[in-house]
Amino acid sequence: MSLLGLSHELPAFLSARRIFVVRKRALLVDMAEVEIEEFIDQNRHLATLVDTYRGISESEKHWKARREFLFRNINDFEDPHIDQLLALSMVWANNVFLGCRYSPDLLEKMKEMAEGIVVEDAPVFKTRDEIMKKKVNSISSQNNSSSFCHVLD
Repeated sequence: MSLLGLSHELPAFLSARRIFVVRKRALLVDMAEVEIEEFIDQNRHLATLVDTYRGISESEKHWKARREFLFRNINDFEDPHIDQLLALSMVWANNVFLGCRYSPDLLEKMKEMAEGIVVEDAPVFKTRDEIMKKKVNSISSQNNSSSFCHVLD
């Protein structure tokens, strides 16, 4: 049993994947330039399979972005490595939506894999160091201004 218990779906999945790769090469089209919905319409079985990967607690916004990540990268992962793609998609979504931090190498890989994906209203996160630096600068400027006021008195 492989692919999260979907061994009966595997031959059709691989067939749909091969068709996509052939179409992509034949048309010299990059997924970044193709509308995802158009791709889904042309690869309905693959889309149905990818939809099984949605997490039970994923919001529509998170799933839409992660689903696009999966579609854009699925042709780069063969069957035994599809779990790696699923893991990378979760890492990417956790970084974008939850602010999780990862190694610079992994972040660079995710950035390359997600190129062209637009996430509307993505949250902006600050690191602890950025927050502390702002606090220190604020305290420092308050101390300087209060010292200045005392000199004037």
